[in-house]
Amino acid sequence: MSDPESQSIFLESTLWALVSAGVASAVAIGISLRTVDRHIRWNPHGEIRAYLVRVLFMVPVYAAAAWLALAQRSYAGYWDMFRGIYEAITVYSFFMFMVSYLGGPVRVAEAVEERVRSGTGHPIHQVWFLRMCHRGAVDPAAFTRQAFLGVLQYVPVVVVLAVLQLVLKKVDLYRPGDWSVHRNGYPVCTAVQVLSVTTAMTHLIWFYHSMKEELAGCWPLPKLLCIKGVVFLTFFQGVVIGILVKAGVIQPQGHYTAGDVATALQFYILCWEMLVFAGLQAHYYPYNEYDGMMTSEHKGTAGDRDTPSPLTAPLPLEMLTPETVAVDAV
Repeated sequence: MSDPESQSIFLESTLWALVSAGVASAVAIGISLRTVDRHIRWNPHGEIRAYLVRVLFMVPVYAAAAWLALAQRSYAGYWDMFRGIYEAITVYSFFMFMVSYLGGPVRVAEAVEERVRSGTGHPIHQVWFLRMCHRGAVDPAAFTRQAFLGVLQYVPVVVVLAVLQLVLKKVDLYRPGDWSVHRNGYPVCTAVQVLSVTTAMTHLIWFYHSMKEELAGCWPLPKLLCIKGVVFLTFFQGVVIGILVKAGVIQPQGHYTAGDVATALQFYILCWEMLVFAGLQAHYYPYNEYDGMMTSEHKGTAGDRDTPSPLTAPLPLEMLTPETVAVDAV
């Protein structure tokens, strides 16, 4: 086969991949936005609704960023940076959703104290990797704060790493898939990210496991697995693809390097994965399951205060602004 023929076949396959990934992303975004719209229209609990909308927007953000990275290869790093930052916001928002469902930090502490005092439950022990420093039970008043800080640290870490990776790429000191530490920031950045996301997810799971009886009414485990699946699947598939590049399995194509092909492959797979996760979200994040919350405030006044019009409620973009996220952190 001549070189012009090879180039033509490669360009045709690239166009087909771009179109098919676009279709998958568009369908995933449509399914996810329908789920979001149902929460906005029919979920009467304003605080719960806000956190869930942030979580549900994970699929549209991932799908759109992945397809745009395919379509605009020169800006792929920026779209991937935005996706990574929103991933951290999603993990944090799910933690805040659980705390809000339970009635807030004070009610969480009261619930822990009450079940220990009444003999219906056990005290909360330290998260596993800190037990060598603290073997006793965790103070109920400090439990939520420790879990909060363990999850929240992922947000500034991923932002700093995203900016650092862009800077290192500009000066040719960041080569994805290359585990050599000589003039290459990829191994260090990857190690820091793995440590940070593992710490965040560990504290998230620790909080869920400690309060799973109280959270039983909101179907928390499938929701948590949806987020955990997206975070770990997308991250470790990138690591695997990088290893395939290093092993020579992924080869240069046309004027694209092996690294370019690997990056495009990861974003292409991500577009189709978001279609699957959009369906899982639609099933496991129903809008009408929040009648069993712990506090009368959530059942009554909070819902009455924030109930939107069932047919005319606009998309509350204020749920996604940096200011609202910052207010939560404070």
